[in-house]
Amino acid sequence: MTASGPIQENIAALLAVAATIPIGFVIYQIYYFTYEPVLRLWPLPWRGRFVRRDRGGQILQTLDPDQIATLQKILECDIDPDEPHTVVPNAGSPIQKLMHLGGILEIAEPRKSLPMAGKARQLAYEDMWYTHWDTLRSAVDIAASYPGSKQVKSEYTTLSDIYHSLGAARTAVLSAWAIVSVLSVLHIGRVAAHPGETVMGIVAIFGLTAAIYAVCHVARGRTWRSAAASLTFGLRWLHWRHGHEVREPVADESEEAT
Repeated sequence: MTASGPIQENIAALLAVAATIPIGFVIYQIYYFTYEPVLRLWPLPWRGRFVRRDRGGQILQTLDPDQIATLQKILECDIDPDEPHTVVPNAGSPIQKLMHLGGILEIAEPRKSLPMAGKARQLAYEDMWYTHWDTLRSAVDIAASYPGSKQVKSEYTTLSDIYHSLGAARTAVLSAWAIVSVLSVLHIGRVAAHPGETVMGIVAIFGLTAAIYAVCHVARGRTWRSAAASLTFGLRWLHWRHGHEVREPVADESEEAT
């Protein structure tokens, strides 16, 4: 072994470490690219049918009715009180039953009755999803402007960062598993030469991927539950403590005169 061998190995290791920076950034962008109301990655004819959970709406629906009415008046928006989605029914094909087991969501009535053609159903859900999120974010910003309520926003921001970081980590795990699977197919000749070792390696990789994914998925769900509870209680306390200070916008006297 020549002296250049260790040097080449060290260079390769340094390149691998340096590559993690842009790779991690790219994976985070992939995660945010796929984080939208309607799951667009499903093939036809399911395109536009399956949706992401309306987390903003779920928090807003837990607030007191008078607080919801106040937010609608101030922000001039509509908060939908109905459940926006439902789990795929446990009936029909084995694929549909598997989706039910995995908790896949689809648009609920009355939006489900809208025609899928022309994206009417998809646009209706997207409009509601983004409206609820923007309303919730505005409510959090309002809370931060009141004395003694800044922790509502700070705690939500911290938990939100953890939530999305776990989502990006989950995306990275799946990406790594996909890359390893492709490399295994490309080296099918070596696989045939060592079938036993190959099968053991594939099983080990699949098991490790599933375990890490499950850890990130469970931790992500628990993080969101904590964030949702803190927001609900914080916004309720804010309305109880400062609700009398909130007033519906009144037109200027000059406008009333005209």
